[in-house]
Amino acid sequence: MKRVLFTTVFAIIMISLFFTPVAYAEHVDSVAYDYMAEFVTKYERRGNDTTCTEYLVEKFKSFGLDPFYSSGYTDDFDFAYSANVTYSSKNVAAVKKGNSSENTVVIGAGYDNIAGWSNDISANGAYSSGSGVGVLLALAEKFSSETFSFDIVFVCYGAEQMGYCGSGTFLRRLSTEQIKSIILYIDLNSLGAGDNLYMYCGETERLHESYFKDVGAEAGAKLADIPDDKKIIAVQSDVTGLPYTHAMLDSALAYYYAKDINCVGFKSFNWDLEFIGYYRESTSHQNIAYTKNDDLNTLAQYYGDDAKVKMNDVVSTVSAGLSKDSFLQTMKDSALNIKKQDFTVWRILYAVAVGLIFVLIIVLLIMKNKVGHTDNNNTVGQNETFENKDENVFDEFGI
Repeated sequence: MKRVLFTTVFAIIMISLFFTPVAYAEHVDSVAYDYMAEFVTKYERRGNDTTCTEYLVEKFKSFGLDPFYSSGYTDDFDFAYSANVTYSSKNVAAVKKGNSSENTVVIGAGYDNIAGWSNDISANGAYSSGSGVGVLLALAEKFSSETFSFDIVFVCYGAEQMGYCGSGTFLRRLSTEQIKSIILYIDLNSLGAGDNLYMYCGETERLHESYFKDVGAEAGAKLADIPDDKKIIAVQSDVTGLPYTHAMLDSALAYYYAKDINCVGFKSFNWDLEFIGYYRESTSHQNIAYTKNDDLNTLAQYYGDDAKVKMNDVVSTVSAGLSKDSFLQTMKDSALNIKKQDFTVWRILYAVAVGLIFVLIIVLLIMKNKVGHTDNNNTVGQNETFENKDENVFDEFGI
């Protein structure tokens, strides 16, 4: 009887081990990720060849968005990369018309990649910067069926990898009235890779920053805290006027921020780590941005569904923020309550700091020379005293 009971129990245990269902992580769906994957797979090299813009135009048309420019969805421009080389590119922009065009939200992302400008790299630029395009298209599709009390402009910049030429051109070609109407600029940079997702609103306190943090939390988005030191690099910015830059100012956002426009920028990496170049992406993986590994396969291998989660978090945060009844008034209040940052003062402080360091070096050199000179005098004095003392001793003996 005991043997039968033991055999039965053993059989039950073995069956349970082999047939108990395994709890796998739930698959994450992401419209933004799917758009990114489709875009970078179809157009691996996106630079001087701008045929990928045809895809973007067709997407905007399929969403029922109007062309932003009077001439259509695209705007051509030339830029000088060096003294002897001039390239051509184009921006692609569409607008979702609101009940009123008095106010405008601009959502921007660069569409080009390093492989489009360099034969040395063949990666399709999934992280930098196909991910931004994927999120932008997901937002454009979502917002196309909604109603707003303001216009939303979706712009895909060309030649961003060549010094943010597309975003600079876009902003310069806006009229004064158009710039004044912008109540918020949303920058979609490199998303999906990295350990953390960050939201950046500027160097000074803005009311809309706490607003988006709150709506992001309500939407379940995981936004990491920005480190206090920001890992700044002491280099003068011709765009912002600041005597430094950092990972989040190294983007199209800098142009809008310099004009005191409300900004919200998204980027995923690891800001707490000591930087290599401008930043490090992860504690576990090497940087993939601007390398031969910036492709879909590496992004999936390194981060899996977490890349989709980050992109979804951006979509949900932006969507929740723009859909709230209090959005428009919050943006207006934020624009009126900017803690003005005088970029001239920053330049003066930077010059003063450099001057003080220079003066300190000179003072230290003078002190060093003076100490050396004093030591020599003391040595001479001691020798003279000893010689005089020897002479007095000899006198005592009548020598």
